[in-house]
Amino acid sequence: MRLQSHTKLFLVVQAINLERKLRDERQAGILENIRWKELGLLSFVWFAYLAVQTAMNYTTTCSTSYWALNLLQIPVSVGVFLYEAIGLYEGWRVIASKGNEGTNWKVYHLVLCCACGMVAGIIGGLIGIDGGFVMSPLLLGLGIPPQVASATSTFGMTFSSSMSVVEYCLLNRFPVPYDELVSCH
Repeated sequence: MRLQSHTKLFLVVQAINLERKLRDERQAGILENIRWKELGLLSFVWFAYLAVQTAMNYTTTCSTSYWALNLLQIPVSVGVFLYEAIGLYEGWRVIASKGNEGTNWKVYHLVLCCACGMVAGIIGGLIGIDGGFVMSPLLLGLGIPPQVASATSTFGMTFSSSMSVVEYCLLNRFPVPYDELVSCH
């Protein structure tokens, strides 16, 4: 089971902060608008999960090394969650669509969001869906505009599916060659 619930909270906060910064800034070039710190953190999480999932494929299923590798996802998830949660609690991270109201996060708000993210991740993993049916209503309940909630849920799906595509490509597990998929025979 992939531990992506904390990553979904991270994605929510990143999308909202990006929306706020883009709205408040003057027009600038593409490189000036890239949030390098956020992009670096997101890339770290993506590569860490990819490395762990790929390494797990080279171990015996349910062996000690398999479960040790699987448990390596927990420190990454908890670390990213704590980074974002502390930022929201202390006020140096805000949810832009909430305005000034978004700077007053209480601990129980953070625990509730974490729990909802975990439920979405567990349900998504058990049923094989993205968990967006849990995350989107949560975001709407937090006062996030529907467009941002939808985009964040879609980006979460892109985050996990792109990792699966790269993993399958690295492991040579595509069942049908691409030329057969795109050609009309």
